[in-house]
Amino acid sequence: MKSWLLTLAIVFSAALTSGAIAQNQASTSDSLPPVEEKIPPPDTFTYFDTAPRQINDVLQVWPERVTTPDFQGKVTVQYFVDKKGFPRQIHSLKATPTDMGLEDAAVETIKRMRFTPAQHNGKPVGIWVAQVVQFKAR
Repeated sequence: MKSWLLTLAIVFSAALTSGAIAQNQASTSDSLPPVEEKIPPPDTFTYFDTAPRQINDVLQVWPERVTTPDFQGKVTVQYFVDKKGFPRQIHSLKATPTDMGLEDAAVETIKRMRFTPAQHNGKPVGIWVAQVVQFKAR
């Protein structure tokens, strides 16, 4: 049976301990290959049978403005996962709270992710994804 999911929601949480900001050692966003396919507008639905799946572990990027030990926030991010599994055209749709730098941190976190591409009839397809990135300090 075909799955007609329009969005894929993945929720992340990270621990902020001793006031240290979790950062990934090396960003892979600089090593993205050039775009080889035309990216449709974000409101375009692409049929798929299998949704993209994240295949790498990524440390969540934390904004420097967050210093409280009990901080919580979330950002809804939209991006295109291309036929090779790379996130493209990443942008935030909504952040709660605002003016804390969560939007940039969420975008940087997504840039470091790699995916198996969506599949339709056994072939990889690029699709738009919406995802909620949660920030929870412990």
